[in-house]
Amino acid sequence: TNVNMLLWRCEEKPLSFGIYQISQSALNALSTILFVIILLQGWQGRIYSMMLSTIVFGLVSIVVLYKRGYIEFSIDKTYLKQTLFFALPIVPHALSFWFKGGVDKILLTNLCGLSENGLYSVAMTWGAIVSMFLVSYNNAYAPYLYKNLAMIDKDKVGTIGLQKKMVRLIWMSIGGTFFLVLLSWFVSAGLIRVMYAPAYYASLEYLPWVMVGQFFYGGYLTFVCFIHYTFNTKMLGLITFSLSLAQIALTYLLIVWVGAVGAAVSSAIISLLTFFFVSRYAMRVYRLPWFSYR
Repeated sequence: TNVNMLLWRCEEKPLSFGIYQISQSALNALSTILFVIILLQGWQGRIYSMMLSTIVFGLVSIVVLYKRGYIEFSIDKTYLKQTLFFALPIVPHALSFWFKGGVDKILLTNLCGLSENGLYSVAMTWGAIVSMFLVSYNNAYAPYLYKNLAMIDKDKVGTIGLQKKMVRLIWMSIGGTFFLVLLSWFVSAGLIRVMYAPAYYASLEYLPWVMVGQFFYGGYLTFVCFIHYTFNTKMLGLITFSLSLAQIALTYLLIVWVGAVGAAVSSAIISLLTFFFVSRYAMRVYRLPWFSYR
């Protein structure tokens, strides 16, 4: 499914992408109602519905990919070598997000108790909503960026205007991310007070740091595309995995020093550092007039 949808994104086919994703979500929702409400399967029913929708649409994707000629029963050694060269350094990069998403909660539970983990999770839930918008924008932005970078590669001198246009788009995207996060902060704080019991209001202490982390995550998404485009993924894996390990130590120290909110502070600091190092590296591997706005 991910391969199929990635191809539609790169081919700029939003209609096929949207129909497929909405259909999968509809099956997921309807099967949840069937297993949980009608058949009374409880929390297991939710797992069954997720499995059903994933398997059904996974099989559909395989058929679609085969009919479109993307699946062949042969191995091209050149493509295989190129794919491994790009993908293997991404493994520690992917693991870094598991560390950042899971270890802080483990430390928080062990050092401060399950209730603090619950409060932190409430704030993280609203941060995840912001993240969903950021990832959706990036899904639309990346193919457009890659297409323009390919044009720039063909004629560096004759595309100065396009290069400056792309730079303006990048900085405008970061500015838009800032205002989205700021608005989300105020809206989330208000909704927590309206939708949750007073016992959950303590989660508001975590919320600003969660939103700060989301802002820098949005900035990271904007720049990491350049690293993917140039296949310079070795340093990307090194940066993100090293910082995820540093977050373990930093989270422990900040929880000891300032209490449970230290987990959120640590996450925000590591998001800042990730954005800083990834953006600097992206600017180095792909030269654009980064600070020329006219």
